[in-house]
Amino acid sequence: MGSHGKCQKIRRKSDGRVVVWEEFCYATLTDSETHTLMSEVKFLKNLKHPNILRCYDYIIDSINSKLYIVMEDCMSGNLASYIASSIRERLYLDEQLIVKIITQLTSALEKFHRTSERRFNFFHPNLKPDNIYLDSEQNVKLGKPSYSPLLHQYEKCSIWSLGCLLYELCTLCRFVPGPQQKVLTQNLTTGTFLNSFPEQYSNELSILLHNMLNLTDHLRPSLESLLKSKLLAKAVSKEAKKEHQRRVAQVKMNKKVRFARKNKENLPPGDPRIVALQNIAKKYQTNSQHERQVEKDWNVTCLRL
Repeated sequence: MGSHGKCQKIRRKSDGRVVVWEEFCYATLTDSETHTLMSEVKFLKNLKHPNILRCYDYIIDSINSKLYIVMEDCMSGNLASYIASSIRERLYLDEQLIVKIITQLTSALEKFHRTSERRFNFFHPNLKPDNIYLDSEQNVKLGKPSYSPLLHQYEKCSIWSLGCLLYELCTLCRFVPGPQQKVLTQNLTTGTFLNSFPEQYSNELSILLHNMLNLTDHLRPSLESLLKSKLLAKAVSKEAKKEHQRRVAQVKMNKKVRFARKNKENLPPGDPRIVALQNIAKKYQTNSQHERQVEKDWNVTCLRL
């Protein structure tokens, strides 16, 4: 999908948020590829999770065969740059941070798979440090999938990819570096590919890694069992508490906005609560218009196909 498009950062007028504006031209795609592309975007729009890069909206220009997508912007870089920084400083990552990253990614993948099973047949093979972003609080954001058709045992494939990432977080080395690929492939058959696991990490983390990289796919843990494991359960509880606090803060903000609506005659012009109320109303109106236009263009596109 990325080979047909370009992107740039823009600032949204309604709230001043910096977002990524992506433009795709699907004129050269076949009917089947175009239908898949539209399904991917619709899937992204419905995928909402705190650790998944958010797709805010999309616009279909069927006349010029162009698709515009508004994506969340991650300004703190990706996991690859964070790992590279640790390599330069010759410092291993803290185990609590590693567990936090793996927990958030596991939760994001579970949401992706659960949504895909209900509506779409997509598999997320793009689980690599370059496609995983960090915010200012070192929370991860799983980037856009490089979609593939749904594969048999696709969850087990995700577990394997997650294990490769965990190996890189712990050792600061790629699981399958280019020059040593043949040697590591030979070691896979004997299970000797984890000899360099740093001793500073706990035995529980080492066992988790071995289980995720089990050569027999049905012996690998499921995403659900990973979240319930002893090592990740505490981190899952912290994430749930953090999400609850975020929702409570949102409720308080909504109450302030409603209060401003009822008492706006007592507030001076330009008060932040009035501005917030106007921006929210404008956003809802704009989103509603976009939804109607998107559905109309989507129906026209489906008819063309």
